[in-house]
Amino acid sequence: MRATTLLAASISLILATAAHAAPDAAQILRANAIASGGETLDNKAAMKIESAISGQGLTGTDVLVVDLKDGRSLDSSTLGPSSETDGYDGKQAWTEDSSGTVNIESGGDALPLAVNNAYRNANLWWRADFGGATVKIGDEKADGDTHYDVLTITPKDGKPFDAWFDTKTHLLARTIERQGSQTVTVAFSDYRVVEGMQMPYKTVIDSGNGAKYLQTVTLTKAQFVDAQQDSAYAPPTLTVKDFSIAGGATQTQFPFRLINNHIYTDVAVNGQGPLLFIVDSGGLDILTPATAKTLGVKVEGAMPGTGVGDKATDYGLSKVDTLEVGDAIFQHQVLGVLDFVPNAVEGVDIKGMLGFEVFKRFVTRIDYGAHTITLIDPKSFDPTDAGTPVKFVFNGDLPEVNGSFDGIPAQFDVDTGARDELTLTAPFAESNDLRAKLPHGVETVEGWGAGGSARG
Repeated sequence: MRATTLLAASISLILATAAHAAPDAAQILRANAIASGGETLDNKAAMKIESAISGQGLTGTDVLVVDLKDGRSLDSSTLGPSSETDGYDGKQAWTEDSSGTVNIESGGDALPLAVNNAYRNANLWWRADFGGATVKIGDEKADGDTHYDVLTITPKDGKPFDAWFDTKTHLLARTIERQGSQTVTVAFSDYRVVEGMQMPYKTVIDSGNGAKYLQTVTLTKAQFVDAQQDSAYAPPTLTVKDFSIAGGATQTQFPFRLINNHIYTDVAVNGQGPLLFIVDSGGLDILTPATAKTLGVKVEGAMPGTGVGDKATDYGLSKVDTLEVGDAIFQHQVLGVLDFVPNAVEGVDIKGMLGFEVFKRFVTRIDYGAHTITLIDPKSFDPTDAGTPVKFVFNGDLPEVNGSFDGIPAQFDVDTGARDELTLTAPFAESNDLRAKLPHGVETVEGWGAGGSARG
């Protein structure tokens, strides 16, 4: 009997009890394991997957190494002028950018999402106890002539996601997962056999911002490899060497203007300036399209730029030789290019933004009374007279601190780019019935950004 016939017979046996009733979750996942060639993984330790990336006006490459027993991973990618490595060592999720800056991602939903990825990497849903996850079966879905069994899976310490399995092939067709403020759909197709495993050669990522922002990942090579050392998945040592202060000084101080509760200061790019930049710890280093054009900077890509407001706009990438603020100089920087706020909103001619990259490299002191910013080399920083320390973790690029509002515990992001002193999210307000408790308010435009106006 041919292998394909054996495969079909095995799946038919598993689903035999479902001939007159919908299959249960265990039957769906067992059928997926057989269809995928899951038995191939029994004696395999790790896998290396190489892919090509395209879409959003950019091309690049990706190399992913995953531990097939527990899902730990190391994912290195290049996209246009930028590069990034993401890792998960079983305890910590981390990111290293092209400069060597390392971020431990402990805030927001970074860790639950890393747990979800590890769960899928190791196919833990094939285990008898679903790998410790909660699995619920939903209604069968249809997309054209294709029908899908849909499971909602919540890994232990993870967050819920939907998995769609083709009812004919029993292969995974898509996942749908809430990531921060976005619902991300990942579609898998063009399955081919690689060393006994059925693997999707085409993966399309849809972040919900429209067809023009779809991203396609095409598998180019996959192979089983030996088990990796634990250190392979651990955060690397920080090795940022792309910044300095003129004359070997340990700090630099420069003035800023406070306009609409926003901080503005003068910056030079590739020796040209002064250029008026907003200083925003919740943003990134960015040029406006007009500034990039004036400087003659090459812009690549059109990714979805989001932030304040509910729309997406094109976000490009550029690389500059130097960026200077005060006596601090940053070399060979990858900057975003984004029309992030109309000049008419702020009343000033904004040329760009200084964001997370500056704050990450220096200890930053903002003196609102004196209207000065001081950047201090971390190696020379003395914390004894710096005030009261507040512990934080990173939620993406934002510091996240524990606190409370009206006695209600909560996590708060710290963002110098917010014009108001406090913003509460709608889910927090609704779950704690704050509208009823604090009835004296009005709805108004309380911010503006790349996505337009934001009401609150």
